[in-house]
Amino acid sequence: MKSTAVNFYRQLSFILIILVGLTYFTSLTFFSQKIYSGFLMQFIYLFDSLIVHPNSISTLFTRQDFLTQFSAGILWTYLLTLVVSGFYRLLSQVINTSKYLSSLNIIKTNALYKVFSSNYATVFTAGLLKPQVFVSDKVIQVSTPDELSSILNHEQSHRHNFDPLKNLFVDFISYITPYFPCKSWFFGQYYTLIEIGCDIHSQNSTTHPDSLITALIKIQESFRPKYYYLSHFSAQSERIKILVGKKKLFFGSILYPNLLMISLLIVSVAYLNQTDFFYQCQHLVKCFQNLVTPDHLMPPPIINNQNCDFPSLSS
Repeated sequence: MKSTAVNFYRQLSFILIILVGLTYFTSLTFFSQKIYSGFLMQFIYLFDSLIVHPNSISTLFTRQDFLTQFSAGILWTYLLTLVVSGFYRLLSQVINTSKYLSSLNIIKTNALYKVFSSNYATVFTAGLLKPQVFVSDKVIQVSTPDELSSILNHEQSHRHNFDPLKNLFVDFISYITPYFPCKSWFFGQYYTLIEIGCDIHSQNSTTHPDSLITALIKIQESFRPKYYYLSHFSAQSERIKILVGKKKLFFGSILYPNLLMISLLIVSVAYLNQTDFFYQCQHLVKCFQNLVTPDHLMPPPIINNQNCDFPSLSS
């Protein structure tokens, strides 16, 4: 497997995932005002029906525009909640990672890596803007010189490609997007591609390519802390199968879903923007003020077709 081809696809896959995230976030932002405008108008309808015109409540729940706009508002609230929780998870994991790195007992430092004291064989690359390689002294004890060289070459590839920072962006996109079929598999394929790219770089940088596989097997059952922005050297059965030639890495499994999602998002935005799905009220604030003031016993202006663009309950 050629290193140049794998590096090209790993960079392309990252760019496509970022485009998916940007397209999704832009769509979410663009339609928020329109959807919440319609949602608030329908909420005024509902409040008016409950307080002022209780006999019209059954009619309201049979209206397609009410059901559509009210459901869209609830769905959009859920999607925006994912964005907020995604920011929180991201910040929490960055803080926890920073605390973990600060807790390490560094016993040796050189230009290529830092050695820390640990009872576990663990290696990782950490740092968003200035990534560094961290190696436990246990790894040095259990590894042969060729295996250690393979491990360090693998981690240097993570370092030069700023994979911890890229993982942060990819994880954030994973957090803010709703569930869709094969979501875990989709993002897992990206991370497998990243690891395979580093593996191939390592094998091409040593005279004993098999030493990488033996190193993977040695560290396979080792403990590794659960912090996301550390690019770990850890074994995956899928990686080993690819490295020994028992399984092929299909680049289309990553590229095609990305292109499909970008296309669907663009087509959906273009279609919804050209329809009258989103009702607009030019004086929505006044409508809401009339609803919550003490004299709200009179029907709010929204049910008057002359004042609002929305159809009245009686239509």
